Amino acid sequence: MDDSSHDSICAVVVSYHPDAELPRRLRALREQVARIVVVDNGSGPDSEGLLRGAEQIDGLQLIRNETNLGIGAALNQGVGIALKDGFDWALTLDQDSEPAQDLVSALLHAYAQCGEPRQIAMVAPQVIDAGLGRVAPFLTKHGRFLYRRVSCTGDVLDPVTTVISSGALLRVGAWTALGGFREDFFMDYVDTEYCLRAQLRGYRVVAACGARLFHHLGDRRRSRFGLWTLYPTFHAPERWYTISRNRVPMLRSYALRFPHWLMYESVATAFVFFRMLVSEDQRGAKLAAAIRGTWDGLRGRMGKPSWVGYP
Repeated sequence: MDDSSHDSICAVVVSYHPDAELPRRLRALREQVARIVVVDNGSGPDSEGLLRGAEQIDGLQLIRNETNLGIGAALNQGVGIALKDGFDWALTLDQDSEPAQDLVSALLHAYAQCGEPRQIAMVAPQVIDAGLGRVAPFLTKHGRFLYRRVSCTGDVLDPVTTVISSGALLRVGAWTALGGFREDFFMDYVDTEYCLRAQLRGYRVVAACGARLFHHLGDRRRSRFGLWTLYPTFHAPERWYTISRNRVPMLRSYALRFPHWLMYESVATAFVFFRMLVSEDQRGAKLAAAIRGTWDGLRGRMGKPSWVGYP
């Protein structure tokens, strides 16, 4: 396979209780890639009709997990199939993300502009909040302890520190060398951890400025606090648990190796706590979940959370 063509790409979509639009999104996605692997994380009988409809799409393979194994494990299942079938790239996607019609072409174009392409682990698109229309900036290094959040202009932003996995082209060879995604995180920081680990092994993560992905981050809404406009995510307490828990091993593994990421993470964590406390509901439950998650992270209690039906 030519590693810079559409024929070299297998899309990997993780589903969990998908909405009615999933088959439409998959049919549109199929026009951009050679194959689709959908890994369903134990959605159960309520989603059976949707999944059967998706399974009828030409070139789509459905993997059904009996229970929710988490994002990392599901991605590893899908990319493992891409590896077995000889694909060079996996396009990883959340079930509700909406790729632009030229997403793959724009990602491949950006990849072609990069020097030393074999050192690239991921090529990520510009992420646009599907509800608010805001374009997320990228995190870049600006000195050992300083960082910048920058807009993507031109063809490529090379390198960037972290990206989300949804909409990103993942080099299958790099995934193999790195040992895949970390499964014991279950969810949250799975893609961040992969990005930082890849860079420690000599790979780069780059952004394709012409590629666009419309993505949902929680239940984000505009909120006013004095003169400030805030955009809280309204994550459930369960998400506050996994975010707080997984932050502990992230800091242990990468704080000293990526001081600029540590500075960003410290500022971002303080801000999202403030934003939650002044603009969201269930503040007590979320704060309690964050404390419990931090404590479990310190004790090394990882893996799937204990409550039934999570997330």
